[in-house]
Amino acid sequence: YRLPNRKAKDTVYRLADEYSNFYLRFIEPNPTAQAGAWAILSEGPQWKAWSGYAFESLCLKHIQKIKEALQIGGIYSEQYAWYDRVAGAQIDLLIQRADKCINLCEMKFAKGPYEITAAYANDLQQKILAYRGATGSQHTIFNTFVSTFGIKQNKWYEQYVDAEITLDQLF
Repeated sequence: YRLPNRKAKDTVYRLADEYSNFYLRFIEPNPTAQAGAWAILSEGPQWKAWSGYAFESLCLKHIQKIKEALQIGGIYSEQYAWYDRVAGAQIDLLIQRADKCINLCEMKFAKGPYEITAAYANDLQQKILAYRGATGSQHTIFNTFVSTFGIKQNKWYEQYVDAEITLDQLF
């Protein structure tokens, strides 16, 4: 993804094939894996990181479906990921719309409803502040979550979730 108003050195490259990423993380480093190895690997932090990355990649391949689920499919928009090295902030997907709104999309893979914690709520607030500070954007921001099974309703849900999309809405 080429970030708007950024130099070529700030271009972000992603391996778009989920199986190749899986192979490079799990199969190639474990050529002599024994029976039962996958059960152990699938509970580790590397698998959790890969599954989140693979889910994010899947979502990015279905941006039009995300826009349709948000009922903004007919509004002209530009989509991109965003990061700021100085602030250490990264946003999975921004949908910058012609109606002066932005859907700040976070993709969350979980085995059940994703729970927003106090720490994550703070992180999300810092991302928004970093984005506004770096870009000067005055657009209205809608926090949008794309997750496997929805977002658990708790005290941070009402404050930080403007829209939510589940995996079944992408297919």
